[in-house]
Amino acid sequence: MEKKGLNEDQIARLQKLAGIKIITESEEPKNSLANLEFNQKGADGITYGVVKENSQYFIKKTTSQAKGTLNESDFVYIGGLANKN
Repeated sequence: MEKKGLNEDQIARLQKLAGIKIITESEEPKNSLANLEFNQKGADGITYGVVKENSQYFIKKTTSQAKGTLNESDFVYIGGLANKN
């Protein structure tokens, strides 16, 4: 007696009925604790941004001339990490 397995169509149907969604790498949620709230380019050519980390806000800067949108990983603390407040 031969054991029969499920084919891919049956597996997909079972996942749909059970409410299981397969998450691909491109759909993975971003687990970042920092969010860029606002950014503005200053007269000195440096872009400043207000970054929310957990429940605190910090002003950070970047000299990146990236095309498109900037995110919180492009910014660094003004005066280094020791003086971030």
